[in-house]
Amino acid sequence: MHAAGAKNEVLNAKFTSSDAEKDKVAIEALSSFYAEFHRFRSSAPSDEALALSARWPRVKLEVQRLLEAYPVVKNRGKVDPSGHEMIMAVRKLESDHDQSVADFDKVIGNMGMWLKMDLDGANERFLKSEVDGLGASGLSSEKFLNDIDQRFKLYNVLAKDHPKFDPQLEPTTRAKQKELQARLDKFTEKIVAENKPPADDYNGPDAAAIPDEARKAWMAHYPDIKILKVGLNGNWFRKAGWEWDDARTTWFKKDESRLGGFLIIDLGHPKYLHMMPLNSYMDHINGSRRETKVARYDRNERMNPQATFLRANAK
Repeated sequence: MHAAGAKNEVLNAKFTSSDAEKDKVAIEALSSFYAEFHRFRSSAPSDEALALSARWPRVKLEVQRLLEAYPVVKNRGKVDPSGHEMIMAVRKLESDHDQSVADFDKVIGNMGMWLKMDLDGANERFLKSEVDGLGASGLSSEKFLNDIDQRFKLYNVLAKDHPKFDPQLEPTTRAKQKELQARLDKFTEKIVAENKPPADDYNGPDAAAIPDEARKAWMAHYPDIKILKVGLNGNWFRKAGWEWDDARTTWFKKDESRLGGFLIIDLGHPKYLHMMPLNSYMDHINGSRRETKVARYDRNERMNPQATFLRANAK
């Protein structure tokens, strides 16, 4: 048998074997991984990008194995038609992998610029909050600083052993981040020290029933978090008219009253208590039925400083 014929038989054996059928499944799984790569093409870090980056070292090894096991064939005629599907799958895998490497190179190359933007943005919002009060500016300063943490989680996975890795990037950025965070924390402490809960001045006929409803709604989700106080402020506000429902693409009539309030909750901090909003509604179309709802609490999210009080001020 000629050498070329023997080589073709080897290719046929590779691309049509039972192992090839199993590896098709592996390639399909990798295709779903690469389909998510658009998440790396944004300057905003995301939990999804972090999750993908954590899989990247294992993905690289698996792709290397598959490309070595099934060398890309330029001429499909060398392989029986039954193996052509596998050839196309391997070619696409190689193309997707090359594109992902290029995407990662851009992420690594742009990281210094993005981190500088985070620091500049945090500083700009902080300076604005010093003038205008904490508000949204101060909270967005926190977001910029948190984005830095996300970026380094991504960078330290993707840039490991990469020729563009900059060992000074993290310590230099972290020093500036720490300085900004200290300034923001000090300013936040000042704001919190001045905070007082809203007035508890509603005295309508349902003033006792609504707090009980709010406690019940809260305890249904957070039985381990103690409520120290439920307050209601202002009066019922009624709004009636026709409103558009985007989901159902139709107009519907609404006649509803709302009363606002708050819960003071104890998260176990020795110095601080926190406030969560509540709203009570009356649906006048359905017999003025009342429903009281409390805001959901995210245990993983830092509490809003504007809703945080010194224990002594939250009475």
